[in-house]
Amino acid sequence: ANKEVFNFYYIDDYVPECEIYKGVALLCRLKEMIKKAASCPNDYIVVVKENPSNIRSSAFMNIMSINSNLPKSVVQHEFGHVFVSLAEEYAPAILPRNARNCVTNCEKFDVKDGCYLECSSGDYYRSIENGVMRTLFTNQFGIFNEKLINERIEEIRSGGIIRQSPA
Repeated sequence: ANKEVFNFYYIDDYVPECEIYKGVALLCRLKEMIKKAASCPNDYIVVVKENPSNIRSSAFMNIMSINSNLPKSVVQHEFGHVFVSLAEEYAPAILPRNARNCVTNCEKFDVKDGCYLECSSGDYYRSIENGVMRTLFTNQFGIFNEKLINERIEEIRSGGIIRQSPA
């Protein structure tokens, strides 16, 4: 669903330089790479590099740095961060200010698969027990997170302004 909303461009004659941030995560964000990506229309940049499987993928602003030795669901996970500002649904993690998938109480979910403690912070809740924002061993976002994604798609289609509600 919604395939017509997305376009993908591939640059095959460029290998960007990336760093291993703090020894744990792949991070690709050099100005040269961003300039090269500008040769294609883009809202988001995806860099795929092979690293040992103990190196995490990352999302920074509109750039997804993907370690190809991780499960394919890592692309969905990092896309959730850049496209909808979804927070990590495990703890401990940094809870972004504009993340709407982690809430202070279960009544804030208007649709949900359930309500589970630990969403970036030990005292915030997530709507799915083990969704892709918590584990890479699934490809499910969960009903509430899918609702947030669909809202974002509708905002793009209508040319509307993104409105974020606080947790």
